[in-house]
Amino acid sequence: MTWLAISDGRQCHRQPGPEFRGALVPVGSLLIEVQLQGERRGGVTLLELERDTGWRHRLAVTLAPEGGLVVEHRQGAAVSVATLREPRLMANETLRLTWSWNAPARRGVLTAENTASGRLEQTLFDAPLPLPVEDVEALITGGAGVRLNPGLSVLAVSDEIEPVGPMPGFLSGSWVETAAGARPVEQLRPGDLVVTAERGLQPVRHAVARDVPAVGEFRPVRLRAPYFGLRTDLNLAPHHRVMIDGSDAEYLFGVDTVLVEARHLGPMTGRPSDPEAQVVRYHQIVLDGHACLMVAGTWAESLYLGQLARRPARHASSVLAHVPAEAIPVHEEIAGPLLKPFEAMVLVSNLCA
Repeated sequence: MTWLAISDGRQCHRQPGPEFRGALVPVGSLLIEVQLQGERRGGVTLLELERDTGWRHRLAVTLAPEGGLVVEHRQGAAVSVATLREPRLMANETLRLTWSWNAPARRGVLTAENTASGRLEQTLFDAPLPLPVEDVEALITGGAGVRLNPGLSVLAVSDEIEPVGPMPGFLSGSWVETAAGARPVEQLRPGDLVVTAERGLQPVRHAVARDVPAVGEFRPVRLRAPYFGLRTDLNLAPHHRVMIDGSDAEYLFGVDTVLVEARHLGPMTGRPSDPEAQVVRYHQIVLDGHACLMVAGTWAESLYLGQLARRPARHASSVLAHVPAEAIPVHEEIAGPLLKPFEAMVLVSNLCA
């Protein structure tokens, strides 16, 4: 897989190399993240490209007034349109849209995710068009005829169908405690026994990994040692949840332990270990039940799948698409109470007092 182009909406971090010039991308994905602000009357343009080189080029991603998402792609007289219901968004929440196409196979998939709630909407569409690399370059560099929503924080194009849904969250090099001692997460394999907070030693059922642009809500969060009992700093995806226990959790929320997303741990975090990285690789492991793993001295979650195995379309577009549905566990509940952002702020304030 190659991420051909990456931007954070303000700066181009990667653009297609000269070997791609003049080419088409027959199979690929356009990924954007945007935080919407203000009124939506009359619709909102998330992204628009309009070029005429003697052959009309148009790509537009629009949020319609009634809340539907529309992706319109034109090449000359050929037109491809995909429409989708928008997942409900509250103030300051981020919409992640993945528009994937396989032109030779004449099929595509459009997915919209609320990165805060995890809510996902998805639709299939027919007869997508290939994307010219020249259009990718124009989008990523903000060339003539390009308009981007000011709330856009990720704009990236890959040459593969990108997975959606549950995602890995441990950066390469995260040390996970196993029955045979600590091992880097990227070395774990099915059958290995890992230490969990709730169930003791548990066998790894599946190990997954994904390369993503190191921008927007994919940019790693570094938890700083010695907070949370960490022996070394730990780099996680922003959505990855860690377990916090102790008197503060019990006093504030009446439970022994709580789960908090890494992005809500403000004062206890720092810049990623490699802030200049364009692409990062996240890893995760799947257990029979959702649990917290001992990682670098603290507890952090395994991959939560929910009902993925019982939803064929979601399974087919996930990081576990290569695994038969009958071999994927169903997770009925998460490993502990999950704090809302404002609750996490209160807890962090108490921990730092």
